[in-house]
Amino acid sequence: MKKILPFIMIALGASLWGIIAVFVKGLGEYGFTAMEIVAARVFCSNISCPNRNYAFPELL
Repeated sequence: MKKILPFIMIALGASLWGIIAVFVKGLGEYGFTAMEIVAARVFCSNISCPNRNYAFPELL
């Protein structure tokens, strides 16, 4: 399982990245601008992964 897990994670990440367009088009139809969609994506990623500051561990 440990040898196949990286491939599963890569495939999962690629598929999630691929379906972003579905959500962007849907939000665009509701009147959201491109900057509002980007802001929502950044907010959601910071909520789901709050401790991603690995480059500067002294800031954690």
